[in-house]
Amino acid sequence: MRGLILLASAVLAGTALAAPETGSRIDSHPMAPESETSDGRDAGILVMNVLGRWLAHRSPKPAAAVLALPFAEAAQDQGARKLLDSECMGGAAGQVSFTTMLVVGAIAEQLIADRKPHIDLATALPAALPAKPRNAFEEIGDCVVGKDPQHVIALLKSKPTSPQEKAGMAALTPAIGACLPANRTFKLSYPVVRSLLSFSAYRRLVVAAS
Repeated sequence: MRGLILLASAVLAGTALAAPETGSRIDSHPMAPESETSDGRDAGILVMNVLGRWLAHRSPKPAAAVLALPFAEAAQDQGARKLLDSECMGGAAGQVSFTTMLVVGAIAEQLIADRKPHIDLATALPAALPAKPRNAFEEIGDCVVGKDPQHVIALLKSKPTSPQEKAGMAALTPAIGACLPANRTFKLSYPVVRSLLSFSAYRRLVVAAS
């Protein structure tokens, strides 16, 4: 597994999150150099999704501890790398340049799915109270989940990189646009947006409800 993770990490090393020159936009795959094939990027995204779900199922408490940290901040990145090292990468996670945000999103999706008693997203997410955001990304994610929970649910039920995921992103574009602050600029990829919304849904369903 370690070799597969390192290959996926290399493919995804170019993931972008923030600060384009002007405006705000969502790109389907600003994930790697343009010379990379779409199939290669998609394979890397899928590996990270499977890895995050596996970590959540194998080590739910340490995985939940990673989700307790602010999204996309250094502490969460370090926590995710520490979890990866302890479970499957044997110290390599700190030596490879890749985003841990995709792993964080997949952890959130799996912990929601494994929640006992089972959560009926269609009724629970629209009724869930927001958790207090700790940074601008969490503000955006919680805003989108609050504005359009049903399309967020459809997105989280889709397979990463699938046509259904692309359709889900298109459906969420109005809510995302309405939630982006006017005085900030962001460059977000589909995988990062999915991870942010998964994380935000988890915080509403689990953190705010506890």
